Amino acid sequence: MKKLYLLLALFVASTSTVANEQTNTIDTEFVKEVYEYCISMQSKDYLDKDLLLECINLELKYYEHSQFKSIDDIEKIALNQINNQE
Repeated sequence: MKKLYLLLALFVASTSTVANEQTNTIDTEFVKEVYEYCISMQSKDYLDKDLLLECINLELKYYEHSQFKSIDDIEKIALNQINNQE
């Protein structure tokens, strides 16, 4: 029984490590492109941040990338990428 708990703990640890690596290695250029795409899909008069976050996460999920919990995290990556290109 102790071996089962040890194996379960190792599995959880390795799974969380893989998820962290995926978040750390996400392509910032891709995030910027998805961000700009989802903004272009919204009304020019009003930007709904909840809808924007949902759009971005759906695109990231489709391409098997990790998703974000807040639009602020996405904007930091996307805007930093835009500033680096200038």
